[in-house]
Amino acid sequence: MPTNIGNAPLDGLKIGQAAIPKAYVGIDQIFPNTTEITAAAFDNASVTNAAQNTDYTVAGAIGSSFTLTGSSGATGPVGTQVLSSTPTTYPIAISDNSPCGNSARTPQIIIAPVGATTLAGGLSNTDTISQAAGQSVVAHTISTGISVTNTVYNTINIGGTLNWTTGAKWTVSYTINSISPALPAANIYALSLRGLNSSGSWQWTVTNISNPGGITGSAGTGFSNVNFSSITSNLPTGTYSYDVEMINTNSYVSFEFFLDSQNCVNVNSAGTDASLTLANSGNIYP
Repeated sequence: MPTNIGNAPLDGLKIGQAAIPKAYVGIDQIFPNTTEITAAAFDNASVTNAAQNTDYTVAGAIGSSFTLTGSSGATGPVGTQVLSSTPTTYPIAISDNSPCGNSARTPQIIIAPVGATTLAGGLSNTDTISQAAGQSVVAHTISTGISVTNTVYNTINIGGTLNWTTGAKWTVSYTINSISPALPAANIYALSLRGLNSSGSWQWTVTNISNPGGITGSAGTGFSNVNFSSITSNLPTGTYSYDVEMINTNSYVSFEFFLDSQNCVNVNSAGTDASLTLANSGNIYP
């Protein structure tokens, strides 16, 4: 940083008749008494919506001191910066703007001179860069169907009311007929075939799981019957089915085809990143 000798700043320095542009004592600049920043701006006009670093370049007199303060998604380097060479490029961290529905924005850096440093006339202390908007919400329509066939009719009379009981069996088939437009491949879809009843869950065993090629299913416990989780590609059309046997007693059963999707997917107008029932058998009484 420039320093002064004596009680007042030097306003000129010559050897004979020749003006000296700069003078130093050791490594400290003593003349002229101020340093000037002549340029400060982002190197690029725009960036993608991903988290990244982008360059910001400052030029001016060696020894110029300043801070770089970011906003609207930009973060500058911490503390006072001093030009040791000119120009000097600083990496500016730009935070992620990719989440669904985020608007485009303009990350900003403010350069603030420190001490005896000044900005050149006409040089703005603020520069911005354009960052792309987040993912757009895309509406999808999935056409589905469900078929439930009681293969073993086991009931018990409780207080004059028939209830399903141990040994009752059903074959349940769910069909994805069409998906329009195709779901994004770079996504995660958790698909469940579920059995419900008046108490929210029932005890069962699951066999003969069948599904379209490309994914596999496994029997779960409690609320979910069969899970096709972490499907990281478009959901296959076709029939998903299984056999289920009750091992307790309930007044009715119900089956549903349940989808949990992420990342800007609006399925059947259920809302962004929706969890929804694609198909439901309704209550099935003995």
